[in-house]
Amino acid sequence: MTPQQRKAYDFIVAFYEKHDYSPSFTEIADGTGLMSKSSVHRLVGALQDQGLIVHTHGRARSITPVQFLPGHISAERAKEIADYINDVLREHYIGMRDEQSALMAMRSVPEMLGVRE
Repeated sequence: MTPQQRKAYDFIVAFYEKHDYSPSFTEIADGTGLMSKSSVHRLVGALQDQGLIVHTHGRARSITPVQFLPGHISAERAKEIADYINDVLREHYIGMRDEQSALMAMRSVPEMLGVRE
C-alpha cells in the first residue's frame, strides 16, 4: 500500500467509525488533501483491488471498509482458516478418486472450523 493509499484508507475508516456511513469522494479529497475526485477514484479502485474496501460504482456513499461488513473476519483469521483447510486436504483427501468424493468430504470443513449457520 502506498502512503497516499494508506492516508485515504485511514480517512475512510475513521470517517465510517465516526459517522456510521461512508464519506463522499469530495469528503475524501478534502480530508486527504487531494485536489480532484479523479485522484480519489483511482485510490478507491486500488483499495478495492486490495480487498480493503467494497465500493458500488454509481451509488453515493457506497465505500465500506471490509471490517464493517457483516460476518467479516480478520485477515489473520482468514489465513488461519486457509492454512487449516490446506492441511486437512493434504492429510485426508489427497488420493480421492473423483470430484464428488472430494466435495462430500469438504462439506465437513465448516463443522471442523466451528462455523454454525
